[in-house]
Amino acid sequence: MVSLSSVRAYLMAHGPATRSDLAIACDADPEAVELVLEQWIARGKVRRGQGGGCCGSSGSACHCSTPPAEVFSWH
Repeated sequence: MVSLSSVRAYLMAHGPATRSDLAIACDADPEAVELVLEQWIARGKVRRGQGGGCCGSSGSACHCSTPPAEVFSWH
């Protein structure tokens, strides 16, 4: 079972991470990690954002076949 403290410790030590990164690090299902992240988000301690950058560009527009990964960071 993933704990609030394990997610906090990982994000504080490693910086922004995806749900998959956290699931692997905490040896937990991504769904369980999501529940813990939602608790931290509600407390104002974790922020949700988009990771990566533009994966390809044409002029000034970004064209990606898949959206950037969602990342979570400790605040």
